[in-house]
Amino acid sequence: MKINKFIKPLLSLLSFLMVLSCSVDKEEIQSEANEIGLTIRHFDQNLFDVYQKFDDHTLITYKVTIEGSKKLSKLSISNQNRIIYETVYDVDTSSKNYKLDQIDNVKNIANNLDYKLTLDDYTKINDQFQSFFEAILEEFNNPQDINVLSTLFFHNAILSSKKRSLENNDKNCECTLHPGYLLGKNNFFCQEDFLIEVTVVKNTIQQNKSAFQGPGSVALLNYLNSTKASKSKYISFDTLYGFFVDKDLYLETLSFIKSGKTKNQDKCSGWCPLGCGSSWGCCGNYSGCCLYSNPICYLHDGICTNCSYRRFCLPGCVPDQASEIYEPLPEIGPEDWGPIPDILPLPDFVPTSN
Repeated sequence: MKINKFIKPLLSLLSFLMVLSCSVDKEEIQSEANEIGLTIRHFDQNLFDVYQKFDDHTLITYKVTIEGSKKLSKLSISNQNRIIYETVYDVDTSSKNYKLDQIDNVKNIANNLDYKLTLDDYTKINDQFQSFFEAILEEFNNPQDINVLSTLFFHNAILSSKKRSLENNDKNCECTLHPGYLLGKNNFFCQEDFLIEVTVVKNTIQQNKSAFQGPGSVALLNYLNSTKASKSKYISFDTLYGFFVDKDLYLETLSFIKSGKTKNQDKCSGWCPLGCGSSWGCCGNYSGCCLYSNPICYLHDGICTNCSYRRFCLPGCVPDQASEIYEPLPEIGPEDWGPIPDILPLPDFVPTSN
């Protein structure tokens, strides 16, 4: 009886302090968010806490904490103090195949979003998030920052996948992993949502003619010169990569690597659908199965020539000098390529999202 007598007021006091703490935190954010723009509450290599106010009603908050190999993150979008969109994403980098695991994680979260939001709602939310995303990447552009900021790319993929599924009237949210993520060339992207300016693609081909000579390159050039492509400013990586690598074969390769069918996954197996990482025609030189097929490597370099696309070009990207962008290559006559419009200097890449 004596114990209960002391415990009851103690529990009441603890409950009061918890409520007070939550209230103070909420009021603190609301009181701080009195100016439109990006506000950083805390930033170091273990904690990132930031928010952005868009108008008198809309607020985006993002927080990520790092505990050893685990990254815990939450993105919230509220309107008039009511949360209208929220995603929580956790990554554990201790697993050997943790990068492959993110494909299903992104799709599952996108498919399980149960908000009663329309396509117009998601379009507005996505536009606000893209602005928020760009503001953060503009503020933090050092190589060491990417460890804290990398989870933003998963939240971006979830939102973009959901919006795209509504646009296409698809029942399921799909996301085909960009192969550059597996090789450390770029952050996490869904191929379908990664858009490249057609002008950049044509520029890259023109300056690397000897690398674009296979049947896939010819088919790509015919497509770029078609009436359909001429009406579009951008081409998705999903469409682009499909000219060089069959999607089913690529997905089969990822499944094979994840399954661990070989005794040593770092060794190249004769079963690898796209060949070995050390084989001719594969982008790079590494052990195991090929993931990134030439000549897409040149397109990666073309996009990051001036580092203007912060999302794709990792922090610390240094703009190339014009004379150092490409190695001299043998000239190929116009008859080998068909009609190609005059190529303009590489323009600034304008990041967009479907």
